[in-house]
This record gives sequence, structure tokens and C-alpha cells, in this order.
Amino acid sequence: MYDWMMKSIISLSATVMILSGIGLGTYVWHWEHRPHVLEIYCFALDKSGNSPGNLAVFIRTPDGHTILIDGGKSSSVVSALGSVMPFYRRSIDTVISTNPDDSHVTGLVAVVARYHVGKIVRLNAADASSSAADFVATGSASTTLTDEISKQKIPIVEVSAGDSIDIGDPAILIQALFPSPDFQFSKTNPQVISFLLRYGSTTVLFGGDLTKKEQEYAAGEIASSTDFSSITPASISSRLLILPHAENVGVAGEHLFEAYAPNYIVVLKKPTSSTRIKNTPKKPPFDISSLSNLSVINLTTDGNVEFISDGSVFSVKKLK
Repeated sequence: MYDWMMKSIISLSATVMILSGIGLGTYVWHWEHRPHVLEIYCFALDKSGNSPGNLAVFIRTPDGHTILIDGGKSSSVVSALGSVMPFYRRSIDTVISTNPDDSHVTGLVAVVARYHVGKIVRLNAADASSSAADFVATGSASTTLTDEISKQKIPIVEVSAGDSIDIGDPAILIQALFPSPDFQFSKTNPQVISFLLRYGSTTVLFGGDLTKKEQEYAAGEIASSTDFSSITPASISSRLLILPHAENVGVAGEHLFEAYAPNYIVVLKKPTSSTRIKNTPKKPPFDISSLSNLSVINLTTDGNVEFISDGSVFSVKKLK
């Protein structure tokens, strides 16, 4: 009887191990054989009450390279990454910090502690004003992150308008539109990074926290860029604009929409706030809902989303 029980237990354990191995193998195969597409995950982090939260964007390129843009003001970005990355992957190729403020940087401290980061992309300190002369000027989290970067010897790449950002996938072209040493910065706002990504005939414009004046400058950069001057309705079939604070009156203007003509816009918006965007004080407010062929996605109310590009068009999927 005892021998029979032992054999049954051993047989059951072996069966469980085999099934677990098959399940794990299927899980790994699924992640390692994903379609060769561009995946863009947009997360609203740190939402509480009427707060729209903070934005983090995770990108997986067709070749499998990974990019994280900003980290929010808490470690919740780690949970967001865990929902779209396999558990056995503990590396992120490129982290782009668009803004040195703690609401963008705090979560990156947790990311650097948990993941191996290939490189950090940040604004060129030479472009910064006296109020934000370097990466650590605006908060304690930036100081902590800089210390962690130094301790782990993570390479730092500083960018200005016109610089290309190499993320290791030749199919992806990324160019910084902002900041620029030619721009007269405000003495009260930290400088931020804005950039344009192109894959095939689809593009993504990361507007970040650009002020209206800065967006006008970025719009001019789009028009004058050698690499992106061919962005016309005929050459680009699908355009995504990620502009977190577009709902705030006075933050965004009409020029960027005219220059870029997005098909999708991702915003973070309080449920009770307006979606109207001011043009100039002398003109009526510019309402993005009046634009044709534009889908507005509010992460605060609509939930987190994934954009998928096959190089010709974007598809949109809500995340669970």
C-alpha cells in the first residue's frame, strides 16, 4: 500500500512538473514569437481622486528593443511594466526622461533598481536655463536617480533638437524636436524633451509637457527636419500625438495640430475638465473635437491603451 502511494505521488509530481514545463514553454514561446510590429503602451499612473495621474509610455520595437518614457511619481510604473513584459525579462534597452521634475522621475528610481537599463536619454544640460541647469535641479528624486545611474554606471545620452536617438532597431527613426539652444526658455519651467518617432508610414509625436510657445517651436522643427520633412498626408498614413496635458486651457495651441495633423491624440484629463485648447487670447478657444479624423483617447477615463503599428497603420487596443 505504501509503495503504491509513493508511486502515485511520484507519478503525480512528475505529471505536474511536465505540465508546468509545457505551460512555461508555451508562455516563453508566446513572448519570443510575437509579431514584428511596433507596440506602444500608454499608462496613466498615480491616479487618485480627480487627479488625471502621470504618464508613462513603454515601447517594444519590431526587433524587440524596449524603451520606457518617464516613470510617474511613484513605483507603480513597475507594476505597469510587469503587465506588458514577461516575468523573466529584467532589462530595458533605453529609458528616456523627458522632464527632470519628480512627477516624471520618481518612478524611474524604482525602474533602475529593478531592471538592467542599457542607457538613459535626457536633455542636454547645455540647453538648460539657470533654473534647471542640470538633470537634478528640480527635485530629490532626480538626485536619487542620478546617484543610481552613477552607481550602476548606466551610459547617459544627452540630446538637443535635431539629434537622432539610436535605440538599436534600424526600422525605427527617432529625432529630438526639443530642447534647442536657440530657444529662449522660461526661467520658471524646467526644459523638457519632445521627439518624433517614425516606423514605416506611421509616426508618433511625444509632446510631453511643452508649453504652447515651445510647441510652436517644435512645430517649426517638424517642418524643417530633413528626416521628417516628408510627413505629408500622402506619405504618412497614421499619426499619433501623445500630449498628456492637452486638456489644460492655455497649454496647447493650434500650430502643433496644423503642422502634425494627428489621427489619434492621447491625453490625461480630469473627468470634469474641458477638452478645449486655447489658440491665442484674441481668438476663440480651439476645440480638438472640431478636428476631422481625430480620435481623442483620455487615459484617465478610457483606461490604458496599446497602439500597434505594422508600419502602415495604427490599431488601438484597451489594456486590461
